[in-house]
Amino acid sequence: MLLFLQDYCLDLKTFLKSKFNPKPDLRVFLNENVKNGFNFNDEIEFCYRDMGIDESFLLYSKNLNKEYDFVYVGAVSKNRGIDKLLENFTRKNLGKICLIGNVDDELYKKYKHNKDFIFTGKVKYNEVPKIASKAVYGINYVPDKYPYNLQTSTKLLEYLALGLKVITTDYWWIRNFENKYNCSFYKVREKDFAISRDKLERYNFSTGSFDPKDFLWDRIINKSGVEEKLFKLFRKSA
Repeated sequence: MLLFLQDYCLDLKTFLKSKFNPKPDLRVFLNENVKNGFNFNDEIEFCYRDMGIDESFLLYSKNLNKEYDFVYVGAVSKNRGIDKLLENFTRKNLGKICLIGNVDDELYKKYKHNKDFIFTGKVKYNEVPKIASKAVYGINYVPDKYPYNLQTSTKLLEYLALGLKVITTDYWWIRNFENKYNCSFYKVREKDFAISRDKLERYNFSTGSFDPKDFLWDRIINKSGVEEKLFKLFRKSA
């Protein structure tokens, strides 16, 4: 049995999983911080398999045909707090934003006539890089609470692979990523998602030592060692 444990929700739920889930032959965690959250106390083998990006995002990294200022990829809903973002854009006239993903009916009705809001709705995954690459800034919204603030942001990796400048909420994983790769992102408060256009244009963005090729799925899988461990288990059970 193989158990992937990168997606989990609450401390209590994590505790229950760690105590009552069937014992697998191998556990695969997103990263060390996710593993520590489960507090397993046994000798079961494990490995880390981080998030990766599709190679198609690298194909659009040099797109100079910019049609809008900002892009947000993900669910456009109040539950995600994106209503705060849209309100801020409306008040400050920040520019044109493309929103790629499912949209709450209430938010769509409220903003559909705003010429600076482009709602694509849900699109096929292979169309995302082509659309998103037409923006200058990529917006990464993640709430600063457990477990989300410990999880790798695939969205951020994709924005960087497209060569976009990243605007993000401020949380633990972002700070850790910036330090590790010597990056610098424009950070906003989660509570109001306030963006200052003047500060944004003066901000010194940096991608540091980040190389998107290191996050392609084949490299992520090879680095994780999960294939080697699975083959070892198969040989043992044969």
